Amino acid sequence: MVIFLLVKDYGGESGGRVTMSRWSEYKQKVGDTRPWDVLNPASPRINIQDANLRYDICLGCDRFIKLTKQCRECGCVMTSKTKLANAACPLGKW
Repeated sequence: MVIFLLVKDYGGESGGRVTMSRWSEYKQKVGDTRPWDVLNPASPRINIQDANLRYDICLGCDRFIKLTKQCRECGCVMTSKTKLANAACPLGKW
C-alpha cells in the first residue's frame, strides 16, 4: 500500500521551508471545533440570538456558499457551526 501525503510549502522568515499537511492546514483553520461537535450533546452551545448574529455575518461574507450554507475557508456547515460556543470564524469575523 502506498500513501501519499499532500503538503503545502510555506516560506518562513528565516527563508527555511516549512511544510504542512492538508489535515494540519484544515485543523489550523477550524481551530478547536470539529465537525462531530455538532452531534455531541455535551458540546457547549450559545444562545440563539448570538448564533443568529454569527450566521448573519456569514451571510454577508464572500467566502460563504449560499447553496450549501458552507464556508469556503473551513468547509463547515455554518447553520450548525455558528451555534457552537467554542467555534470561531477562520477569518476572524466572529
